[in-house]
Amino acid sequence: MRNYGDRNWASNREGLFSQSDESTFARISTNSLTRSEFPLVVVGAKDGLTVAMPSLASASRTGTVLQTGYISDGELRWFYANCATFVFPSLDEGFGLPVLEAADNRAPMALSRIPAFQEFGDVGSFFDPTDAKSIADAVTESILNGPSAGAGGLTMRFSWAATVARIRESLLERV
Repeated sequence: MRNYGDRNWASNREGLFSQSDESTFARISTNSLTRSEFPLVVVGAKDGLTVAMPSLASASRTGTVLQTGYISDGELRWFYANCATFVFPSLDEGFGLPVLEAADNRAPMALSRIPAFQEFGDVGSFFDPTDAKSIADAVTESILNGPSAGAGGLTMRFSWAATVARIRESLLERV
């Protein structure tokens, strides 16, 4: 899971780590998908405002969740390339650059069913970011199925070169 800091409500960490026995993390843990030798890794620096999440603190102590804090771009690429699945439970995004980063590193993906991510097409398993069962089911499906074939061409469609070419073409049509 990629974290964009505690101030960003849209990251939806609470959707994964609520105190309920029906939370996403509880469901994933019950399915033995997280354990100390196979932890859920939360990547990203904290930035000030922290919401108390006892289940996250407890899981961090037992080793079933690893919170990395800030990591370099190279370390981030390593996590994408070596993860069992990339989970992005965001409630709202403008574009979804981490989805492109994950696709570029052939990471299986479990993504919120929000317009910004659905525009990418069949790139992973989609879930309702407000429903713990939906998230847990998509994470399980993504881990079992591996990378989506649809994610392969994603970085080609949204590369800087392709974007510049589309802008140039659009501008030339108007001239």
